[in-house]
Amino acid sequence: MTIVKPEDYDKLREAGRINAQILATLREIIRPGMRTIELDEIACGLLHQYGAESAFLNYAFPGGKHPYPGHINVSVNEELVHGIPGKRRLNKGDVVTLDCGTNYQGLIADSAITVTLGPVPDSVKRLIHATEEALEIAIQLVKPGRKLGDISFAIQLTLEKYRVRIPPQFGGHGVGYKLHTSPHISNWGKPNTGDSLEVGMALAIEPMGMLGSPNTKLMRDHWTVVTVDKSVCAHTEHSILVLERGAEVLTRLPR
Repeated sequence: MTIVKPEDYDKLREAGRINAQILATLREIIRPGMRTIELDEIACGLLHQYGAESAFLNYAFPGGKHPYPGHINVSVNEELVHGIPGKRRLNKGDVVTLDCGTNYQGLIADSAITVTLGPVPDSVKRLIHATEEALEIAIQLVKPGRKLGDISFAIQLTLEKYRVRIPPQFGGHGVGYKLHTSPHISNWGKPNTGDSLEVGMALAIEPMGMLGSPNTKLMRDHWTVVTVDKSVCAHTEHSILVLERGAEVLTRLPR
């Protein structure tokens, strides 16, 4: 597991601040009628404006042969994660997850929000609220020595409380010097199991869920993950830094 050096904390904080600002801007300008590629282009411009780079563009998982082609992820309705921005036009009532990763001078932060375009059913509101509450509860538990299983179990309990289904193979991860590092932070688990948190760890905690079946499939673009029953998805994510006093949230959005 990667431990961020104290002399790099401020760069990591700046990566988080930029990431949060980009998502806040996208949250304000997103509207029905836009194509998802427009959001990507805006994010690209903001990254350059802030002197940063996309941590997603051209990223490939270890052993992967298909580098990611976008600056951000834009996942719509049945798309759980890794939606590639393109020609898809957004409609009133859509549920859109915006996921951004920022590389600032070699330090990486990653966060996501789920927004709605106009009125949506109460079940969708419940889904989004569940992921947001699960994230905040998980953050409150972070402290040196805490087991990862405690965090995963708390996320699971919260999502289940709101009758949200949990995709078993997806979750959070380490960040910092790389976009994805150990540990994997599952959205379900058992208390007092797994690795212990240490000061200097940078983590992206990422509760996610869907209203229908937890089963998913990978689309032919090699990236977009969708629910097999086309049920609506949501996920919320913050990057945090583990300090002696607990979690410092690096990607809190401006109000």
